[in-house]
Amino acid sequence: QANLWADFKNIKAIATGIDQVKSKDIHLTVYPNPVTGDAITVDLFEAGQGAVLRVTDLAGKTQVLQNLAQGVTTAVIPVANLSKGVYLVNYSDNTGKCTVVKMIK
Repeated sequence: QANLWADFKNIKAIATGIDQVKSKDIHLTVYPNPVTGDAITVDLFEAGQGAVLRVTDLAGKTQVLQNLAQGVTTAVIPVANLSKGVYLVNYSDNTGKCTVVKMIK
């Protein structure tokens, strides 16, 4: 279970602890996980209007931000500049759909 605080008006999510990450309304797959190269691929069912992928550290600081076009089903996110550690890949869109997946680099 992920304990998250979210301010959807400003699209922020801050992790306050991780036991097991849960999804709401959308399925997200991140690979390779653990990361083995300079980028990750994120597969999702279909990006909604105003969709954003955000990679955050466990303190909630955004490390990578990528806007997605509506209808996109795959995104490649560069992670070469991230230090080794645990991160959260957050998806949110204007319809209120959101999900969080833990990623290990």
